[in-house]
Amino acid sequence: MSGLGQRLILGSIGRVLSLAVTIGLSLLLTPFIIRHIGSSLFGLWSLIGGIMGFSGLLDLGLNSALKRFLPQAFEKQDQHLAGEIFCSALAVFVGIGVCIAFGLGIGAGPIHSWVARETAFSLFRTVWIVLVVDTAVQFPLRAYVGYFEARLRQDILSAVETLKAVLRAALVVYALSSGKGIVALALVTFGVNVAGGLLLVGLYRLYYGDVRLSRHFIRKDTILRMLDYSYKNVIAAVGDILRFQIDLVVISAYCPLSHVAVYAIASRLSAYFMETVAAFIGMSIPLFSGLDARGDPRLLLEVYYLLIKIASVLSVYIGGMFLLLGKAFIVRWVGADFAASYPVLFILTIGIGIALSQYPTVNLLRGLSLHTTISFLNIVEGLANLALSLVLVQSMGLVGVALGTAIPITVFAGVFGPIIAMRLVGYIKPLEWIRTYGVVMLKAFAAMGLFGALASPWITPDYLRLSAIAGLSIVYFPCMYFWAFSKRERRHYLMAEERIRNFFGRPSPDPER
Repeated sequence: MSGLGQRLILGSIGRVLSLAVTIGLSLLLTPFIIRHIGSSLFGLWSLIGGIMGFSGLLDLGLNSALKRFLPQAFEKQDQHLAGEIFCSALAVFVGIGVCIAFGLGIGAGPIHSWVARETAFSLFRTVWIVLVVDTAVQFPLRAYVGYFEARLRQDILSAVETLKAVLRAALVVYALSSGKGIVALALVTFGVNVAGGLLLVGLYRLYYGDVRLSRHFIRKDTILRMLDYSYKNVIAAVGDILRFQIDLVVISAYCPLSHVAVYAIASRLSAYFMETVAAFIGMSIPLFSGLDARGDPRLLLEVYYLLIKIASVLSVYIGGMFLLLGKAFIVRWVGADFAASYPVLFILTIGIGIALSQYPTVNLLRGLSLHTTISFLNIVEGLANLALSLVLVQSMGLVGVALGTAIPITVFAGVFGPIIAMRLVGYIKPLEWIRTYGVVMLKAFAAMGLFGALASPWITPDYLRLSAIAGLSIVYFPCMYFWAFSKRERRHYLMAEERIRNFFGRPSPDPER
């Protein structure tokens, strides 16, 4: 049991370290990119990137299906079944990539006339085509990503992503310093992604290679079985796009690209918020799936409540730091011209923070194949976001779009999602869930509120001052470690006390450990 917890936490540490490097480099590069290409082209770059994100719908949910079915095959030690699942998914991904290359390739004209009229068509078309090809090439690699996730080898994926981030940063600095412009950004993105994909395939062959690639493993019934599971995730993906990725398109239809850039800054910081929490909790889908295959609901419930506490503690901390330091940081980071990003960030942080605290609940339903209702709920929430954003942008501008996102996500993710989970998963009892989630959130709010009250008089747009406050805020975690988690959770899963003793060479006083 403790070994299972260690696998989860150690895998998460690798993902968090990789994310820290990626975010750190992005924070350094963003003002550099804005200075070299201007706010309008930065808005265009963000807009095209957001539109390319829509292609995630064409995933057909197969990446989630891999994380559902491959762990079960590994648990049963059925290599033939694993081969059928992997090769069938890979074949579908290759077909999707080809369709993307041809389908999106012809969409440059309509997209330009709709949302990028300020930019010369020739420039837009060049950037668009490069990123379309990049998106198409990335699809077959999703099968390998799903394989490593099913193996809970986030350390390998994290190492590859870290190398890609470092290489991309170096090439972007070189290219823009040489006066290459936005086209160079697109070419660097494509080249680095291809190199990272080749490295990932090579690492698969080096460390595993247990699934033989063969057309004989591609089976129609296996594909249909995965699609029967994954179509629900496609529905959820449509909802996620309407919830988080449609905002820039809405803004571009009513506002200049410079306004898109202002919103993109807040949106990017919000994405870092989501990615950080996901780095700790994202492995929980294959984890829940594997636990379900063991047939031990007590252990599964125990792990679920642990992850609920971790997600809540993290969400309140990161969200609280955004609210506390966000305005000063944005002004210092990208300049006073982007100060209007802070009200947007403030609103988004509240809604996203509530949703992220329930991230394990959604992953539990996906891991147990009980996510049909939650997927349709995502669609309803996304449509509500789109409708509210279209109405409010005309009278309130960027703040209206942010409210259009935050209000639905607060209502649907914070209220309806947990209620549905309690109805579908019989061993989640409402009173026990409320005691667990409600108490940990109250404790986290109290800790962050106290720190914010003490730190707020010292906040200025100065990196040294902001870094000092951020460093002092780390005291939140040892406080929450002892205040929010039970002795059993600390001993069998988190094990921080034991690791600290081992680090300093001190034996544990408890012989049972």
